[in-house]
Amino acid sequence: MSIAAARRRDGAIRIVLGGIAPRPWRVPESVEEDVASGGLDEDSIAALAERALYDAEPLSKNGYKVALAASLLRDAMRELAA
Repeated sequence: MSIAAARRRDGAIRIVLGGIAPRPWRVPESVEEDVASGGLDEDSIAALAERALYDAEPLSKNGYKVALAASLLRDAMRELAA
């Protein structure tokens, strides 16, 4: 599993997860916009990570990937929101 997260020169944020779907999976733009606004506390970061994975539909033997993806998202969001 992997994550690519970057802040563009215009301040916009892009977050993409790899290894959790047949193709790279981009986090919803509304979540990226909230991360870009900055000033997030731990509760906000956790809520955004949960919201980012709301549509995740794990199969019977890979449900653990949702928890791993949430952890990667929280770490990336902490870095980007600082």
